[in-house]
Amino acid sequence: MKKYKFLKICTAILLLAVATATALSMRKNKTEGKLLPAPVKSSPQIFLQRTADPALVRRLDSVLNTLKMDIPELTIAGNAVMVDPKETALSGHRLPFVFAKKDGDYYYRFGNDESINSQGRFISINRDTRTVFTAKQKKLAGLNILDSKQLQAMINDGGFGLTVVQEGTMMIYTLVSDTNLMCRLYQIGFDTQKQQVGFIETVMPDAGQPENRKLDRSVKISLATVARFAKLSGYPRIADVIDENGRLKEGFTAFKLIRF
Repeated sequence: MKKYKFLKICTAILLLAVATATALSMRKNKTEGKLLPAPVKSSPQIFLQRTADPALVRRLDSVLNTLKMDIPELTIAGNAVMVDPKETALSGHRLPFVFAKKDGDYYYRFGNDESINSQGRFISINRDTRTVFTAKQKKLAGLNILDSKQLQAMINDGGFGLTVVQEGTMMIYTLVSDTNLMCRLYQIGFDTQKQQVGFIETVMPDAGQPENRKLDRSVKISLATVARFAKLSGYPRIADVIDENGRLKEGFTAFKLIRF
């Protein structure tokens, strides 16, 4: 199960928060006057002067506002790709995900794993271990990726510079830091044709050897669907897995049921 560890904490909706959280850890994890190696062909004078044009910051702030995740209804779907030199088994594999929520209810699938949160219950289905976990319905915490204050903190306190380039219909905003031990790069692609975030990518240095770029880990999620509505009836329900007496239904009888 070790090979799934990194993916499990960086999947779909969690990735949007986790990637940001790593980038926002700069207050406690900045190097003390020690810089990480500069990119190839860059000089210390160049990478010491990471800056962000206020106009670009405002543009990125507008982009972030198009992906508000604390709204009453939301559906996002796409795929996630992880690259980790130390965990090669799943590196480079595209794993599909979908997250649909309406008020306090939601359905979430990542790869073969599913979670359903409704009708006072929460269940999580792990098909790799053939296990179903069940508990009381969970309350969704705040899910927004970045707000204006956090963006300013990355730039002012974290040593992040901001650049933007356009590739086709995709406007790509890149936050880069040479001094942050938790996050080397945080990138958001905005599709100007669809008027929605197309992808989010983060690159994180290895905790033990942050100077070794060959050990960098990256996670990229591509968003095919971003919608301000959710049709939860179109996804599996609690009743499809567990009956009214709390027993596993047909199709899951070979699974182990664990109650919390």
